Amino acid sequence: MRLPADGTLIVVGAQEAIERPCPSVRDGRSVEANLASLIAAWRKEGLPVVHVRLDGASESPFEACGAPLQGETVIDASAESAFAGSGLEGLLDDAGATTLVLCGALNAVEPTARDAGDLGYQIFIPFDACWPAASAAARLSRETAAVVDTAAALNAAATAKMLERRESERKR
Repeated sequence: MRLPADGTLIVVGAQEAIERPCPSVRDGRSVEANLASLIAAWRKEGLPVVHVRLDGASESPFEACGAPLQGETVIDASAESAFAGSGLEGLLDDAGATTLVLCGALNAVEPTARDAGDLGYQIFIPFDACWPAASAAARLSRETAAVVDTAAALNAAATAKMLERRESERKR
């Protein structure tokens, strides 16, 4: 997996009010730990992070693992897809984003991925950073997105800005 320097992490529905099944653990790491690792890596590399609050739960606080920092983009979506009534497409267009990494509540990640695919974005979904993942991730991998694991996404985040820095140094 290779990300461009505009690879935007979109955390959808990581709110306390969003119902999810019992915590999922894969390879000794929970969804929450994987989600927190992704957010930390994007922040470290200076890659864009967008947090999406879902309608019906907009007053609910974010989960500790997905809480935005001061200055990070937070948008409200009027339906399960992060694109619905949120202005997300314009925000991504203004930033020149072409690649999205989606994680969080899979019942919202799935429609967000479908909308993003319709809009022409390249999409990656770290399945082990979504609640729950199994069947929907399999559907998405056949239809819309590259379904990867958190380790691949973390690796991609680390190299995205490195490649941009290397190119910048070559031009000097």
